[in-house]
Amino acid sequence: MYTAFKLADLSAGMEVLFGGADTQTIEFLSSLDNFYLSEFVQNPDLVSQLNDLIRQLYLEQGEGLFGTGDEAIQELKNWLSQKLIDLEDYQVQRIVDTAVQRARNWADISQMKDAGITELVVYEPTRDCPFCQAIDGTVVGVETAYNNMMDISKMSPGDYEAYLKNADNQPSLQNMQSIVSRGMLPPYHPHCRGLIIKRVR
Repeated sequence: MYTAFKLADLSAGMEVLFGGADTQTIEFLSSLDNFYLSEFVQNPDLVSQLNDLIRQLYLEQGEGLFGTGDEAIQELKNWLSQKLIDLEDYQVQRIVDTAVQRARNWADISQMKDAGITELVVYEPTRDCPFCQAIDGTVVGVETAYNNMMDISKMSPGDYEAYLKNADNQPSLQNMQSIVSRGMLPPYHPHCRGLIIKRVR
């Protein structure tokens, strides 16, 4: 997904290069996908098959994302029911929304750095929670956000879970300035639909 999103927007003339940083990011996101799925699905072979189906539906077939892909959610549930796995709608939606949104935003920040863009804006289209309402429109330095992304990508899934549970990293109104100054990007919580957009002055 990261690869697809990074290569998707070439209209601005951005030169896309894949090197060690991209490889590190892709490896982290791949392990993190399995980490999220393992909360609900215990069989590693089934996790691999489900990852393949998610990529097929949401990348190759371009199904709706972030609350608009009801048919895709039903197809996933039908497939899972055939595998004798009982997942609720919210569990399937959480897996898809959070994984896809993180891959999209990380690919975007990598593109921005490649293109020499210095600032981005956090855009929360739905503003579902007080934190998302408050952080909508916030300006973040691209270099800071990119470095934060690379630091996270060096973590194991277990280390990342501990990082998310650390009170200093919790998305709250009290922590918002610290989160912005450290370049933390959406998704800030499960189902967070926040996007990042290059800042145009």
